[in-house]
Amino acid sequence: MKTSNLLLALLTLVVLNCQEDTSTKDIAILDDSISNTEIETNDIIERELIPEKDRIDSLYFHVGARFEAIKKSKIDNINLVNDFLTTQDQFSKNPIVSSELILMVNNERTNTRAYGNGNTLSESQKAVLKSLKHSDGFITAITRKESNGLKRTFTPHYTVVPETTAVFKEGNKAELRELNNAVAEFIPFIDKAKLKFTKFYFTVDKNGAIKNTYFDWSTNYPELDKKIFELIKTYNQKWTPAKDKNGEVVEQEIVITVGLVGAC
Repeated sequence: MKTSNLLLALLTLVVLNCQEDTSTKDIAILDDSISNTEIETNDIIERELIPEKDRIDSLYFHVGARFEAIKKSKIDNINLVNDFLTTQDQFSKNPIVSSELILMVNNERTNTRAYGNGNTLSESQKAVLKSLKHSDGFITAITRKESNGLKRTFTPHYTVVPETTAVFKEGNKAELRELNNAVAEFIPFIDKAKLKFTKFYFTVDKNGAIKNTYFDWSTNYPELDKKIFELIKTYNQKWTPAKDKNGEVVEQEIVITVGLVGAC
């Protein structure tokens, strides 16, 4: 009987020693099934301090349109492919052979396309451009004939923006400061090789309220994702809404790009 009691006591001691107390440890959420703003908190582990040579010094942030911004008032009146291009491309001596407009939805190319020859936009291309709404994205696939006779196609991406875009009331620098302050605690725990470049989206409505928050995918650090979404929720009434060419207040989608400094 004494032997049985002794064995039971030893077994109990072993079990207790295997039950690690995590109540006082820092934790990081790890759940690869994250979807939009749904951050699961069931799976947690201790944060792992990353060696200095492998960790990031800071995060890269950019706030604005998804692609290169182009005003709605401009695309409604474009007649030439050159009107899309930067000054350097506009004055290229290599002739434009053809162009294709492609509507983008959820970062994917769609079957809404229109084609043209030479530098002049076709009527179908003009119709597609006029149908675009604020925050829509599109590609212009432009083919030039090089001096060596070969053809080269380049594909600038654009996002349609209002005449006066939505702005953070305290200024862009203040917003970037808020972002950097919000994520500062995570910096020592972010591995350069593990961090994923991504974009967070939200819409500033006509009253300056924030809605429709989502992202492309996780940064690979769900706790960091959650922190950025939490910060976006505090943006209510911190933004001045956008206005169209007629001075009417309109909604606009804003994008926060997050990634490794120097890689975006």
